[in-house]
Amino acid sequence: MLPLSNAQITQIFQRAQSDFKRSDYFAALAAFEQLRQALPKAPEPLFHLGRTYFALGRLQRARSVFEQARALAPGEEQVLIQLARTYARLGEREAALDAHDDRIKKTSGSLAAYMDKALTLQQFGAFEEAEQIFRKVYGQARKSGEFFRIWFAGRKFTSSQDKALKAALSLWKSPALAPKERLNLGFALAKAMEDLQQYDAVFRYLDRANADQRTLAPFDPEEHRARLQDMVNSAPEEKIARRGTSDFAPIIVTGMPRSGTTLIEQILAAHPQVRASGELAKARLLTYLTFGPAGHVPPISTADVETLDLFAERYAAASRETAQGDAPRITDKSIGNYLVLGHIAAAMPKAHVIVVRRDPRDVALSIYKNHFALGTHRYANSLDTIAAQMAGFEEAVRFWKGRVPLTEVSYDDLTANPEGQTRALIQAAGLDWDDACLDHTAGQSAVTTLSIAQVREPIHRRSTGGWRRYEAQMQPFIEAWEAGP
Repeated sequence: MLPLSNAQITQIFQRAQSDFKRSDYFAALAAFEQLRQALPKAPEPLFHLGRTYFALGRLQRARSVFEQARALAPGEEQVLIQLARTYARLGEREAALDAHDDRIKKTSGSLAAYMDKALTLQQFGAFEEAEQIFRKVYGQARKSGEFFRIWFAGRKFTSSQDKALKAALSLWKSPALAPKERLNLGFALAKAMEDLQQYDAVFRYLDRANADQRTLAPFDPEEHRARLQDMVNSAPEEKIARRGTSDFAPIIVTGMPRSGTTLIEQILAAHPQVRASGELAKARLLTYLTFGPAGHVPPISTADVETLDLFAERYAAASRETAQGDAPRITDKSIGNYLVLGHIAAAMPKAHVIVVRRDPRDVALSIYKNHFALGTHRYANSLDTIAAQMAGFEEAVRFWKGRVPLTEVSYDDLTANPEGQTRALIQAAGLDWDDACLDHTAGQSAVTTLSIAQVREPIHRRSTGGWRRYEAQMQPFIEAWEAGP
């Protein structure tokens, strides 16, 4: 390859950055790779190449190029942040913690670096180790609502005299607290009040937290309606022809957030032939990158076999690199998969789809009282928009029934009859029975969803019917849900 001039390098870099921002990741990948070859001693092209691989779910490749960037620029904070995130996503605990420790040294012990390390420890179930970090940095963090939210998520309150809780309550009274900090603190205090069974106080904090989040990240219901219409337009035929030639057989676990999808995935992943990829969140992205952009996806019936196989190949690569191991089956519990089940079924004839159900009132309560990253799940900050989003999900499930093979599983039935329902689940996934599936907590790796604590416990029914404690506060959801679309 001929050397590139400085002007050409600048032009390619600007184009690559623009492609990345537009989520045109394959174009960005090619451009950043060109820059890497032109500047083999520069860490920046490697960093951006790693970010692009990460966005595509190619985590092993992302890890490799981030490690190369680290070797060229030891201690570079942004590289360490991305590398720690990649290691954790791959289940490589010690490597992730090592990257966090390097970052802590580089930043002279910044609060953000310590908090990220503590969160990683929580994700691996090391709550006591995380607790030690939270206590260590308490002095510099006591004015941060986010600090209290992350801390309180991994601990169980048993006394209203807890010093950390008193500090959080004192901070809540501060008129100078910024809205973003207040919303984080509100979710933290709501969780603590529920731990202490002070149920009358829970919604006092939840309503304010969700109101602040609603202001900072407004919900546009038309966007979800557009995605549903895109789904309908792309699959007009009564039954999706499973035309792809791929042997890849993912187990697609889909449902509303907080419906039990993480538990279902962990039970499946206890099977020796299964590995979990968690919320891979790549099927929708790859659908748009392979078949057409959102809002302009052509009918599935018009896709040729080569395009279907390309989609399957891209999806399988992301799944395998995220789940690692050599297990023949991989789970994907990404929430948004329900919008592209037709493309999955058409391209991967051996895929199994499992739809998880739970009492909608419990689902709505859990969504409302949990913090989602700002700008994601925007509907989650109002009980009536939660009802509308759930109605859209139900509409999608009804649409796919008969078009793609799917099995519906009840979280409530599972918690009432763990062994019987687990056996039915394993059969629905096309697997032979294995007794290991009766202990989903054995050998767990990192859990990066909101269920970091709950999913590490044996199956229980403590949260079933929990909405009844807040029946009066839940009326906006109940009325909207019963009224229907």
